[in-house]
Amino acid sequence: MLKFISIATTLCFAMLSLTAAAADCPSAQAIASAAPGALKGTTWAGCDYTKANLSSGLNLENANLSQTILVDANLSNANLNETLMQEANLTNATLVKTAFKESNLTYANLTGANLSSANLSHARLYGVYLRQANLKGANLSSADLTAADLSNADLTGANIDDANFEYAKLGGATWVTGDRVCKPGSLGECN
Repeated sequence: MLKFISIATTLCFAMLSLTAAAADCPSAQAIASAAPGALKGTTWAGCDYTKANLSSGLNLENANLSQTILVDANLSNANLNETLMQEANLTNATLVKTAFKESNLTYANLTGANLSSANLSHARLYGVYLRQANLKGANLSSADLTAADLSNADLTGANIDDANFEYAKLGGATWVTGDRVCKPGSLGECN
């Protein structure tokens, strides 16, 4: 009987902590209607904003969005400079002209994301998944793309000055010049 009470109490506390975590995640509507600058430095780690439309020039500078789910979300023109987004899921997200300067997107999933004209300068993109991503005209200067997967990504017109592509998978990627596709097996450089 005592063992049953202990298990029930543990389950009750687990449910309370899940409820508390969910309560810390504001709705997408609340985020979109927030006053300019009111969201800087916020923490929504692990929140789910699948298909959210947050394209109103949102300012989330210095926010913690680690492990946040933003699948099919629209964050075009958002300010995500110096934001923590490790292991965030941004699969198929629309991130046109979004600023990620000096952000940490280590192991984030940006497969199929539209990052055209995005600013990823000085961003930490170690091990990030950018398979089939649109990086046309993106600023990747001084970005760390070590071990990133850019398979079949489009880098046409991207600024890659001083970017680190060590061990990055580039097979099938359209290179910055737009006139060649990297051969299968290209690792660290476009062959």
